[in-house]
Amino acid sequence: MIRSHRARGVQLISLITVLVAVVCVLLAGCGVARSQSSATGKLRVAVSINQWSSIARDIGGDHVELTTILTNPNVDAHGFEPQVADVAALDTADIEMVNGAGYDEWATRSVRKSGEILVSAAQSAGVHVGQNPHLWFNAHARTMMARDYTAALTRLRPSARQYFDRRYHQWLVREQKLENRMNALRRATEAGSQPDYVATEAVAWYLARDIGLHDITPTGYTQAIQNDSEPAPSDLASFRHLLASHRARLMILNTQEENSMTRSLEAAAQQSRTPIIRLTESMPPRYSDLLTWMNSLVTQFEDAVKS
Repeated sequence: MIRSHRARGVQLISLITVLVAVVCVLLAGCGVARSQSSATGKLRVAVSINQWSSIARDIGGDHVELTTILTNPNVDAHGFEPQVADVAALDTADIEMVNGAGYDEWATRSVRKSGEILVSAAQSAGVHVGQNPHLWFNAHARTMMARDYTAALTRLRPSARQYFDRRYHQWLVREQKLENRMNALRRATEAGSQPDYVATEAVAWYLARDIGLHDITPTGYTQAIQNDSEPAPSDLASFRHLLASHRARLMILNTQEENSMTRSLEAAAQQSRTPIIRLTESMPPRYSDLLTWMNSLVTQFEDAVKS
């Protein structure tokens, strides 16, 4: 009887050992798979949100295996809860690309415990929690993110330095063409009266700033939206007055966060014939990459400013 219990105990221990080994291999959490990936296979890159995925792909090319955690534009990144597979992808990545500034905090909770390299747009651009976190709209943040990501790739795969450098400079040429368009629009707006605008949310604040627009959205309204609370009736009245009086030359509408309040503001803009820039936080599926999306938005701003 005692021998039987011992035999069962040994079998149980052996079974547990096998299961642990299987889980370890599946999740690649034991460190061996990471070192082999860095040495011979493709580098595993995990990107928290789809806005940054195209930079990872454009520069990493054939040397990276890319996983994007949040791709659904209908899911709020602030409250997103990663699933087991998402956590495994983040935990086993050689490079983890995040937005930072509190936008995707869920992606950085376990960073450092597995030794991956973290590339953060917020850190690269010097933006802190409490500041506007929508950094993919920020030309400086995009450039710094690409630079630091290229450095991370080169650090892990120095033999492919020329490959990464070439693709990085190809990306920079496209980014510079976009910035040339924005600079031309900013010079045109600054030559006249700097256009004022209002926004249902401050998602495109960086882009509007880069092209020379001035945000006159009521401060109380903006603070309420940032705190996920209802704006005061007086702030909504001020918002509508800016539209009705034509003080605001255009309105920026985040269609990803529409509700009865934003629809009423949209109606007020339409009634006053104020041009509306409709956009989302996440990159829409119809765009192949971040820079194509940004160029499309700049075109919208050009048309609105000229109208």
